[in-house]
Amino acid sequence: NANGAEPHWDGGGMYNDDSSPTVSHCTFSNNRAAQDGGGMHNGNESNPTLTHVTFINNTASYDGGGMHNHPYSNQH
Repeated sequence: NANGAEPHWDGGGMYNDDSSPTVSHCTFSNNRAAQDGGGMHNGNESNPTLTHVTFINNTASYDGGGMHNHPYSNQH
């Protein structure tokens, strides 16, 4: 869970900051974020590559229960 003070309130399952990881055959489930990206938060030009990734029952108080892409970030 991401429930701390900024920046620890984004990305309950995975927090990417200026990074581009490859994630495959993974399930993000039952994660929570006090702000954005319950399952995954992609910030500061992060561009992860996701293959066979599932998001189940993730929640966020603001944006992106499953995934939140900050401006200038994208997922492939």
